[in-house]
Amino acid sequence: MPKIICIIFLTALICFSISSSGQKYNYSIHLAGGKIGGINATLTEENGVQYYEIESDVTFKVLFKKYNRRTIHKVTFSDGSIDESYTAVYMNKNQEDSASLVHISNHQYLCFMTEKDERYKKNFGAISFPSAMLYYKEPKGVSKVFSERFLDYCPVEVLEEGKYMVYLPNGKENVYTYKNGELISVFIDRTWFNIEFRKM
Repeated sequence: MPKIICIIFLTALICFSISSSGQKYNYSIHLAGGKIGGINATLTEENGVQYYEIESDVTFKVLFKKYNRRTIHKVTFSDGSIDESYTAVYMNKNQEDSASLVHISNHQYLCFMTEKDERYKKNFGAISFPSAMLYYKEPKGVSKVFSERFLDYCPVEVLEEGKYMVYLPNGKENVYTYKNGELISVFIDRTWFNIEFRKM
């Protein structure tokens, strides 16, 4: 009898672990053909609320000096819209930038950006497709996604089947490529360099 109870307990524990761990995806980050870091993307759901957490960590050299850049990205999503989000960027363990927003009521949000030292309220409407969702859902039929870092919408253009260009508020673009509905790569084209995320 104790053996049966133990088996039932272990089975329940395993099921709980699977349900609570949610979906996890890992991506490697490449610069000039070499791997410089990685991304961990996690999605969990509890009582109809989705929790997205995207964390990236890269190490690179500029003129023989080593730099470490880490980004933390968290989003809470329910009833078809964002409840709150937080993004922070660290360079060599020092916070470089952060942005956050919290839903107040009727799609009205309290926003804060440290780069501009700015706090304000804005009605964004229902934010139905945050950028964190791009790691888990192909933006088919979506004309814009919301950048939790820039606290603004980004137009989306279909380049071809499964490939989308996202135009950032700072004038830069990222290309997201999907296969069978899953994100397999992100191409970041910048003036002096190109970076690619590859699903592991």
